[in-house]
Amino acid sequence: MSRYFSLDTLRQLRSLLLLGDIIGLLLCCSLSYFLVDSTGILDMTLEQVLITMAIYIVSVLTCMVLFGTYRKLWKYANIQDFWVCIFGVTAGAAVSWTITFWARLPISKIYNFSVFAASVATVIVIRVAYKIVRNAVKMRTDNTNRQRTLIVGAGMASRIILL
Repeated sequence: MSRYFSLDTLRQLRSLLLLGDIIGLLLCCSLSYFLVDSTGILDMTLEQVLITMAIYIVSVLTCMVLFGTYRKLWKYANIQDFWVCIFGVTAGAAVSWTITFWARLPISKIYNFSVFAASVATVIVIRVAYKIVRNAVKMRTDNTNRQRTLIVGAGMASRIILL
C-alpha cells in the first residue's frame, strides 16, 4: 500500500471520507426536516431541530470513530465493514436521542426515525462511492509494467494464480 500512497495521502483520504460523512449527515437531517415539516406532523421549532441535528451529527461521528470506521481505507470492503458502519450510526443515534431526552428537548419520533434511516443509507452509499472512486483512481495511476513471477512446478495452481 505504501508504494501507491504516502502517509499524507492516506490522511487526506481519511479526511475526505470524514468530510463526506459530515456532508451526508447534514443532508439527511435537512432533508428529513423538510419532508416531515411539509406533512405538518413536526411539532418542533427550527432552533430545536438545529440543536437536535448538531447533537445527532456529533454523536454519530464520535461513535463511528470509536467503532473504527475510519481506521481502514476501504480497499477491500466486506460485509463486516458495513455492519460496523451501521452499528456506529445506530449507537450514535441512541446516544443523541439519550442526550436529547436528558436535555428535555422535544422529540419527534417520525423525524428521528427518518433521520436515522436516511443516515444509514447515506453512510453506506458514501462508502460504496468512495470505494468505486478509489479503485478508479488507482487503476489510472497504477503502473502496467509489473513484473510477473513464474512458479515452477506448481502445475495447474500456477496457471490459476497467474491468470
